[in-house]
Amino acid sequence: MTDISRQQAAPFTPVTQGLRVHAARTPEAPCLKGETPLSYGALYTQVARLAGHLQIAGLSEGHRLAIWTQKGPQAITAIWGALEAGLAYIPLDPSQPGERAARILAEAHPEVLVVSPDLLAHLPGPLPDSLQLVIFSDCADTAELPALPVPSLRLDRLAPVPHHPAQPQPDWIAAILFTSGSTGVPKGVQMSYRNLDAFIGWAVKEFSLGPADVIGNHASFHFDLSTFDLFAAARAGASVWPIPTTEQSNIIAISEGLKRYRVTTVYAVPSILTMLTRAKRLAPAHAPALRQIAFAGEVFPIGDLRAMAAQVGADMPLYNLYGPTETNACTFHRITPADLAADHPAPIGRPLPGQRAFIRDPETGHAVAPGEKGELVIEGTMVTPGYLNHPDPAIQRDHAAGRHATGDIVSEQPEGLVYHGRIDRIVKINGNRVELGEIEAALARHPAVAQAAVVQILGPRGAALVAFVTPVHAAHPPAQMEILEHLRDLLPRFMLPRHMKIMSDLPRTPNGKTDMRHLQRIAEDAFLPGPRHSHRVEPV
Repeated sequence: MTDISRQQAAPFTPVTQGLRVHAARTPEAPCLKGETPLSYGALYTQVARLAGHLQIAGLSEGHRLAIWTQKGPQAITAIWGALEAGLAYIPLDPSQPGERAARILAEAHPEVLVVSPDLLAHLPGPLPDSLQLVIFSDCADTAELPALPVPSLRLDRLAPVPHHPAQPQPDWIAAILFTSGSTGVPKGVQMSYRNLDAFIGWAVKEFSLGPADVIGNHASFHFDLSTFDLFAAARAGASVWPIPTTEQSNIIAISEGLKRYRVTTVYAVPSILTMLTRAKRLAPAHAPALRQIAFAGEVFPIGDLRAMAAQVGADMPLYNLYGPTETNACTFHRITPADLAADHPAPIGRPLPGQRAFIRDPETGHAVAPGEKGELVIEGTMVTPGYLNHPDPAIQRDHAAGRHATGDIVSEQPEGLVYHGRIDRIVKINGNRVELGEIEAALARHPAVAQAAVVQILGPRGAALVAFVTPVHAAHPPAQMEILEHLRDLLPRFMLPRHMKIMSDLPRTPNGKTDMRHLQRIAEDAFLPGPRHSHRVEPV
């Protein structure tokens, strides 16, 4: 198979060193910007208290701490506190329904849950049996906390106690990030300290990060983009502005923060960058300190990328980073004038240090000829140890060998790897990875729905989901709004279909399977403006 290799990665340094080193050397230096700013010393004081209480409870390496709270200083304290004590952290999307959060907690088996009281109230059923401790975050001063069958603490009222800073080994699990699952149960991707170090070590050098930098953290903590924001900043002694959960779609609030906190570096999904560009909010007048932008998570439509480049100025570095959660970012490409002049999306580039990219025929597994399309396989230190509680032997063997078949179709061109689409049914919506089968499983739970199928369409303004539904009783089909309300109780907002079509039956292939290609054509014909073919994912 085609092999694209990079030089070897640097020696291992655990990401926990960043916070410890700068808290000791420059304790007064700013660490977190925002309405509740914190210095490195102040944050580490809070982190050390949490780590000490975790260790007093008998928790250490091999245990897990789940976080279900709004993005902000207390969530960041929980992340660093888990790592400081040797636990893996499991961040949950604060905007998801309680039922989905409960499924993740049941799958993750955490010993600790850091949760805000209002979100805990939305959790159906009892707490997971694995829990030994609940820590409440974001509590009002006069809040009455619920009685629980396990001990509980308040994150903002932890007494000082001694702790022993964990000394992570490369293979320790640092984080478990849950992504959409095809059976309706989200899958936990385990991320090791080696994985994080390989990415963070490269990122600090590539982006020339230092103490004067301010990183705008747009990504939620359950999204792998956030590992750059938190850990690269700490290693470089830079500061982070965590954009609050309630403001993540508020373009005015984001723009005001870019200016007020003098953000220098943004790493975000193309959809939010496009929104900022269309509002003219990335121009120097609104982002005077901004010096570089990186994007990942989905394809950046070339017209929108061109508009952003024009707005920020020709000299600003723009980076396209690529990688599924199973590899974090594993390839990158710095945008060139030739990329902006093209009529197709920018390349995903070449592998990061210590990684190798192979291109193989997805059906035969054989190498493809140079320039031909095939499935991208990544090998190296970015490849995660595999999924939690999903002991597929083939996946276990591959991940144990540091290998991940991405399911993405690429080709090797002179400018690097070029992305052409997916061979399976995982798609990206606003940078979030979505397994279409999870949405179909949620649709099928509606009592009036007999069958459901979901496809993605790619239009000039990005990706959208289209749901096809057949009713149990053809004479009394459910209303589309009724189905959508049903989904809102089960799925995050970014997984909700933008369009829906009620059908008497789904089209079938000769072997009786749902004809997804036919549904794709129906969706494109019905919901895309013409000419449509230019917006489709290119077939293999």
